[in-house]
Amino acid sequence: MRRIRNILSIAGVDSSGGAGIYGDLKTIAALGCYGAAITTALTSQNTKTVKSVFACDVEFINDQFESIFEDIKIDFVKIGMLFNKEIIINVSQNLKNNNFNKIILDPVMIAKSGDSLLDDTAIDLLRQMVSELSYCVTPNIPEALKLINIKTYPIDINDMKELTYLIHKKLNLRNRWVYLKGGHLDGKIVVDLLYNGIDLHEIKSERINTKNTHGTGCTLSSALASIHANNQNFFEVAKKANAYVNKAIKSSDLLNVGSGHGPLNHFHKFN
Repeated sequence: MRRIRNILSIAGVDSSGGAGIYGDLKTIAALGCYGAAITTALTSQNTKTVKSVFACDVEFINDQFESIFEDIKIDFVKIGMLFNKEIIINVSQNLKNNNFNKIILDPVMIAKSGDSLLDDTAIDLLRQMVSELSYCVTPNIPEALKLINIKTYPIDINDMKELTYLIHKKLNLRNRWVYLKGGHLDGKIVVDLLYNGIDLHEIKSERINTKNTHGTGCTLSSALASIHANNQNFFEVAKKANAYVNKAIKSSDLLNVGSGHGPLNHFHKFN
């Protein structure tokens, strides 16, 4: 019998339950893995706004790393909200100290409500972290533009491909992956792009007319980590993760959570 894989989420807490660590743990459980977590920040938020953010002390983050890695075999890590320079430095060093590089990095910068989740002074350090540690980075288009410091917004799939190439080159990812999410472009079909410096894959899904998309990025990155822990073909992993998220969005109307951008239905398989 195959051992259930252990997935570690390093991220912030969303008090409304849709994104961050809570969304990650739901995704990990729904995909048949065991979820553990290291908390980087606490947010007071709902489906409409982020009211406040409390950054965890780096010594407390150190204690969490020590507690996890001295006792639990971690198969894959997902990184989400890091919030400031001190936390990015701390998390990077802890992962290096534990010689761990099986990492899906979601460069969380802006909440669905539009509120900032990353200090602007920390972007350079986040770029360095992506370059040094990520197996796959999963930006949406606005995050991608910030990561490589350009302002020309893509208007079609060809522009999006050029953006993917630029991310991979400027962040020096070599044979590792960029998963660029295309949901911010118009069209009935959403096209995501997956690129490792050689092969460019398109992953297509139908656009679903709903405002319940809170936590989509967290869910996708956690799904990639969970599925990849059991499957080494990353293109197949990405297609399965995309399909899982698409179904979670499609069935989100079964939930009744808040009046803003509602969460995904992470346990859609069981309904």
